[in-house]
Amino acid sequence: MLIRKEQLDTLQNAVLCSYRNDLMDHFRVFAPELFKAAGEDQFRIFIEYGTGKAINMGLTLRGPMRLFLDLMCILGQDFDIDPQYRPLWPAGNPKQIPMPFAQRLHTNFAEYLNRCVGADKRILANALRKILSMPFDPVGTPFRSWTRERLSGIYPQKLEYMGEDNLSALLDACDETAGKARIETPRGHLLVVVLAVSFGVNFLSNPLYPWVSKRLLAESPEEVRVEKTLSALHIYASQMLKGLEKGA
Repeated sequence: MLIRKEQLDTLQNAVLCSYRNDLMDHFRVFAPELFKAAGEDQFRIFIEYGTGKAINMGLTLRGPMRLFLDLMCILGQDFDIDPQYRPLWPAGNPKQIPMPFAQRLHTNFAEYLNRCVGADKRILANALRKILSMPFDPVGTPFRSWTRERLSGIYPQKLEYMGEDNLSALLDACDETAGKARIETPRGHLLVVVLAVSFGVNFLSNPLYPWVSKRLLAESPEEVRVEKTLSALHIYASQMLKGLEKGA
């Protein structure tokens, strides 16, 4: 009995659809607060995007694919091309060595957690506290120097992890994002950088944080958009910090 290509495609699509439903159940448990905040529809968009991206990379096995989506959920949907996570990404082609690649990715992520999240998530919690109290008003130094000083004050571990070259690349990417979002002031630029460090370099297109693009891309003056986004960020950071402290 021969199986036609159309039948095989239908079978593969059915398997993928079933696995995407399994991933929905997984993320309800894996990220319950984020799942509740973002909603089921946004997570379906996230999962469809993530599984498609994983398949294109060659991460077609269930384990490597789920690891990839877990890291997308934690670090940002495009962490694989995010300058701040270049130390995380293993060498080699995942299509040729999917399981070894996934194992190296898992090992590298464990190192990231140790250096940038810390035992009982203490490093991350401390960074959140500093975000809540950090002034966003500019000082009399060049913008990039000022930005580095602010980031070093709130999250030195992350800056050390990514390194100077990757930080410069991240700031370049944030300049492009600021342009797309019609952001011109230093205060707005710093907010863009903090959002990128918090939610990934392509945070504006991340379906798990629609509140960011809704506020930052609204048809309002920049000052209004920045203040509304910053207020929402403070609410998010406060809620996340409460969750970390509750779980400590």
